[in-house]
Amino acid sequence: MIYPARDERVLRVIKKIVCGLSHHHGIESAIPESRITADVMKFRIPDEFLNEIQFRHREWDIIQYWYETYQDGPTSALWLLNFFERRMFIAWVLRK
Repeated sequence: MIYPARDERVLRVIKKIVCGLSHHHGIESAIPESRITADVMKFRIPDEFLNEIQFRHREWDIIQYWYETYQDGPTSALWLLNFFERRMFIAWVLRK
């Protein structure tokens, strides 16, 4: 059995993807991994929330993702990543 949330290698790749997407969208560049927390989504996100945040995809059947940036509070950005329309991850970036 594979448990992605328990495998540090998988979570490290998710953090690298978040770092790259943050740079790609002009949010922030060169984010240290220590500021990014990632996990497998354990609960369904309400559609109302998903409709209010930015939606993007690279190849529709490979990765779909949503993100939101925040001006105040401990979190500067929230990311939802859906791989192969099957596995959803959540990641958030802590403020400097």
